[in-house]
Amino acid sequence: MCLHYQKVAGISILVWDIILTFQGESEYIWRMRRCVFKWFYFYFRYFLLAVHIFHLAISPALSSGQTPHSLCIIWYRYIILIAQLSFSMVHIILAIRVHALFNRNRKICVFLGSLILLESGFAVIHVVKCLPIEYLESCFLIKPHRDLADAHAVLIMTIQSILMGMFTFKRVVGVRLGWGRTPLMSFLMNEAASNYVVVFLLCGTGLAFVVFDDQRAIITFYWSTPLFSAVGCRLILNMERFARRYPPDEEIMLTSHITL
Repeated sequence: MCLHYQKVAGISILVWDIILTFQGESEYIWRMRRCVFKWFYFYFRYFLLAVHIFHLAISPALSSGQTPHSLCIIWYRYIILIAQLSFSMVHIILAIRVHALFNRNRKICVFLGSLILLESGFAVIHVVKCLPIEYLESCFLIKPHRDLADAHAVLIMTIQSILMGMFTFKRVVGVRLGWGRTPLMSFLMNEAASNYVVVFLLCGTGLAFVVFDDQRAIITFYWSTPLFSAVGCRLILNMERFARRYPPDEEIMLTSHITL
């Protein structure tokens, strides 16, 4: 019952966030040309909303205590894939920003791309080797495979730290060269820091539950849906709003001389 209330709270946050950002979405996102960021936005906003509604709809079946073990395995694999897809998409957005800050350096692109592929590959390994899993009364409270879950969470937090570290490095270098306090740099740092806090709280909480052998570790997944929706949408919406606020001529002034 407590878990059901948390899912209801999660969908309430999703709906409230849609209301808060609807004006900006209609003004900036709907008018965007067809590009990957537009589809990313619709994924974070509406696909994750549909996912959360799906979770509510199947709650009675998965919490009945009569769900076959094979379906619980499928459910666990589904959880890993959906969570990893959201992590990867957020990391892609941040990696593109870092790549731009480093003057589109090809080595940076290869490095960050390799990290995201490593993260995604590990998720696939987690899915393939998830057997056996343990659960008590229902599939909703699953005890993750401890070694895999620990390593997966640590890998995600490490990649997040690397991205944050690269933003911070550029900010420090920029301050020394005189452009580190521009509106663009301040905006990117604030966005990266906010995302960093959310991801660390999410992964850190789940990791703590796993370390203490607590089945409530899986609860972090049900909260990840509204959190990723809010974070992902704002990463895209705020960037588009910023770009409209500073036209190309002004943006050149803000982004010039961003070199090492």
